Amino acid sequence: MISLIIMLKKKENQTLLLYDDPKEWDQEWALDWMHLKTIFRKIEDLNDSFTTSNVPYLLEIAQKQIILNLERYLGLLSNMIIEKYK
Repeated sequence: MISLIIMLKKKENQTLLLYDDPKEWDQEWALDWMHLKTIFRKIEDLNDSFTTSNVPYLLEIAQKQIILNLERYLGLLSNMIIEKYK
């Protein structure tokens, strides 16, 4: 069954949504957090593989920059999810 989404109001250019079934909201929230956990684990795995590799100094700096960018992206995603379900 397709959930009906009712727009409640707009607040600071954000549309607040209400689902007709709270279980669907819980499932969507759980799925979002599952994706975040998967991304976090991938970042940890990537960081572990970077630390075990023997690479030149400039490549090591580039690898650290990649990890920092991914962590920043993960932080933005988690903030978006927190705002979405606030």
